[in-house]
Amino acid sequence: MGSSASLSQLPSPSGALPFPELVEDELAPGYFPQDGVSVRFLQDFILQCDGGRDGIKELTTTDLCEKMVKPITAPYKLSFCDLMKQIQHKGVGKATVFISHAWKYKFVDLVDALVKHFSSPGNSLDTIVWFDVFSVNQHRSGEKDFTWWSGTFQEAIRQFGRTVMVLSPWQDPIPLTRAWCLWELYSTVITGCVFEVALSDHEEESFFQDIDKDTLGSLNAMKGKIDVARSECWIPDDREKIFTAIQQQTTFYQLNAVIFKCFRHWMTTLLENNVVHLRSTCGTDDMCTLQRQHILASLYRSQGQLPQALSLYEQCYEDYQRVLGERHPDTLSVMFNLAGLYQSYSDAHHSQNQHDNHSKALSLLERCYELSKEVLGREHSHTLAMMNTLAKLYQDKGQLPQAAVMFTECYGAFVRQCGENHPDTCQSLHSLAGIYKAMQDYDRALSIYEDCRQRMVASPLLGEHHPMTLSVTHNLATLYKAQGKMEESLKLFEHCYTKFRSILGEEHPNTLSALSNLAALCHAEGKFDQALLYGQRSFEQRKSLLGENHPSTLVSMSNLAAVYLALSEQASENENAKSYHDIAVNMYKDCYCRFQQVYGDSHPYTLSVKEALDDIK
Repeated sequence: MGSSASLSQLPSPSGALPFPELVEDELAPGYFPQDGVSVRFLQDFILQCDGGRDGIKELTTTDLCEKMVKPITAPYKLSFCDLMKQIQHKGVGKATVFISHAWKYKFVDLVDALVKHFSSPGNSLDTIVWFDVFSVNQHRSGEKDFTWWSGTFQEAIRQFGRTVMVLSPWQDPIPLTRAWCLWELYSTVITGCVFEVALSDHEEESFFQDIDKDTLGSLNAMKGKIDVARSECWIPDDREKIFTAIQQQTTFYQLNAVIFKCFRHWMTTLLENNVVHLRSTCGTDDMCTLQRQHILASLYRSQGQLPQALSLYEQCYEDYQRVLGERHPDTLSVMFNLAGLYQSYSDAHHSQNQHDNHSKALSLLERCYELSKEVLGREHSHTLAMMNTLAKLYQDKGQLPQAAVMFTECYGAFVRQCGENHPDTCQSLHSLAGIYKAMQDYDRALSIYEDCRQRMVASPLLGEHHPMTLSVTHNLATLYKAQGKMEESLKLFEHCYTKFRSILGEEHPNTLSALSNLAALCHAEGKFDQALLYGQRSFEQRKSLLGENHPSTLVSMSNLAAVYLALSEQASENENAKSYHDIAVNMYKDCYCRFQQVYGDSHPYTLSVKEALDDIK
């Protein structure tokens, strides 16, 4: 290795350790090495290796440790950083950034990602980073108990104040499968530190290519990789100790949610910065700028950031009209998404602007649908999607006969275009059943739901456990409940919740909806203990994922308060009765205040909770 010249100043390692003062605390329970190396040092290290970059380009970090770091440091039984400190190397010092990475990464790729990240504005290649292969003594280790993992390690992360995780490949990153890396990320979040992601040039290019093709699909694909319970460790004992620490502080489900939120925020920030860059370098009328703005708007919407999404969608619509014209298919796509957002914004913000947003949605969607028929054709897939959405908007507005006509026409078009058993046809039939259910034509709705479910179960593209099939099953359960068929309804709700949970995950909206309905049905059937179990789970999960003031969270809170009240009445002679009653009252009061803040005094949700409180008093 060419770096031997830099080690020539070290004393002979013969006899006792030459630097005992550096290692005397390494086995102490609270010890954590603080030193690191500069990013520039990592660049120089590669160049000084025998053969330079080409000489080590295939080595992983594990290989580098075994073939280079350990042999160099073995005579001294010190960390690489401690050795470099003895020759007063300028590239070594107290670290200010923690580097999270997978040891299976090729070392030169990892360093390339760090060089790119710390070459960006506001950063410096002279930043001292904590890089375990150099910072940790590879020859001495001690047992790490829960106190170390939850105390010493997390305190060290807090002192660094910043964590940079290297991802490669970005869409299937190894760190998301490593318990160590996930614990590092969790520790970063709970200590309030900054979390950043470093990508090489190649991985960043791959990121934008994937985002351009399928924004939400790319996000959900990464989400699917996050499962702490299935993560691994090189040393099995470390895995068990990390899992013990996790279970002492949180749950696997909550940790998965925290990690996903971090990566979602990172993805959004990276896209925001890219849009700013494109605007300044390519101009606001450049197609790449326009497309990335549209993608960013859709990402905002998927995260519930409706004000940001609305502002950007309106800008996109204006820009697309100016650059491409109103009749261009891309402009129609933006128009369609903006109309859908106006409707979502209307549903989520019940205020004096609700009617305006609903009217904007309807007007824009009707215009979009007419243009799409002219430009793309009446039975083009995009036109049919617009027809289906417009029918739903009529349904939401209470124009049920008009919605039924459009749903019927839409279903007929899908049959002609795709065949009776195609997923799109089945989904259209599902919508048609929903409109008859809304019209309280339960017999016809039941017949269509059952027909739709049978087709989906038999379809080779769907099957019994496909999310679309489960959605039909879930709605069939709500219909059974409306018809008073409680036993059949309960059986289907339990089936849907179990399958949604295993297939889509705890936090998916379909899972939460099934759980909420299961809790409500148990309550209606007087199964209060089960209703309490499901209701608490529904409320806590929605609060964690959506926030305390989200409408769905508040509905879950109100329903849970009703369960506590029912339990207090059931346990009237029990010592728990007063406790249940107090919980119900306090929860209703909290819920009422939050509904007032979100919806105002006159909204039906607010009035419903107020009525419940008045009845208690």
